Amino acid sequence: MRKIINNEKTQNKVLVYDENIWTGRRTIKYDGIILTKINRNLYEYKNGEISEQFKIKGNLFSGTTITMFGNEIELERRLTWYEIVLSIIVFIPCIMFGLVGGVIGGFLGAINLLLIRQFNKIYFKIIVSVLFLAIGMLLSYIFAVLVFKIVFPYL
Repeated sequence: MRKIINNEKTQNKVLVYDENIWTGRRTIKYDGIILTKINRNLYEYKNGEISEQFKIKGNLFSGTTITMFGNEIELERRLTWYEIVLSIIVFIPCIMFGLVGGVIGGFLGAINLLLIRQFNKIYFKIIVSVLFLAIGMLLSYIFAVLVFKIVFPYL
């Protein structure tokens, strides 16, 4: 996920925030300078005489904010309860097909969470979630049938 912000809260300088969805690794670039990581959620900006610490709170799922120069900037909004429920609905039925179904459902549920956050209308969120549910069930079913045919070839 990449967010680029340039407004009065960033002192009209470009703030680029990158977070890898799979590893959680973060990179922050402010005014063309990559910030030095001090600890897990604290980064330091040094440009000549100016030195400032940027503090990050949250993650992709609980919402992310960054505090810099006394301003708190929202990078990613907090998920609503129904977005979480819609993604769990994608995951739960796939578990019926065992471990691989659970992995498929978990993967599609996480991608569903990232995608439905982009839509404002709830009916788009529901349509996307139902699509991911159908894809997950279909993939899990196909995999289960293939494994069943391999384990029991004469049935």
